[in-house]
This record gives sequence, structure tokens and C-alpha cells, in this order.
Amino acid sequence: MNDRFRELAAKIEFTSDVTYAELQKFTELIIQDCIDVTNAEMDDILDQSVFNPTDEIWNRARVEELVRVVRLINKHFGIKEC
Repeated sequence: MNDRFRELAAKIEFTSDVTYAELQKFTELIIQDCIDVTNAEMDDILDQSVFNPTDEIWNRARVEELVRVVRLINKHFGIKEC
């Protein structure tokens, strides 16, 4: 288990016999963490300076693809849009 999983697991008070609710909460934290990484990447792209129209088009396409990925993650796990 890597450090990030440990950090997320620490947010949940697991019982000795892990319950479905505990696993569900842990899963939700992992999914949200993935979405947060994607959103941070989008913010990074949006903060980049562009020097020509091609850069602007390229960055917009990258952001649109990241938005699509977040929607796919949400749909895949049955999460309503954030």
C-alpha cells in the first residue's frame, strides 16, 4: 500500500471486520482523489501562458479531454456530476 492509500485509509476508522460502508467510503475517497488530480492538471493547463493560437487550441483540447475523463470516471462509478 502506498503512502497516499495510507493517508486516505487514515480518514476512515476501519473496524476489525471491515464493513461494506467503510469500503464504500474508502472507494469514494480514492475516486475523489483521482478526480482532484485531474482537476489540478486542468487548472495547471489553464494557468499556462499561450503565445499563439495553436497553443490556445491545444490547451483547450487538453482541458476538454480531462473534463471528458472526469465524466467517464463519474459515470463508470455511478457518481453524480460534481
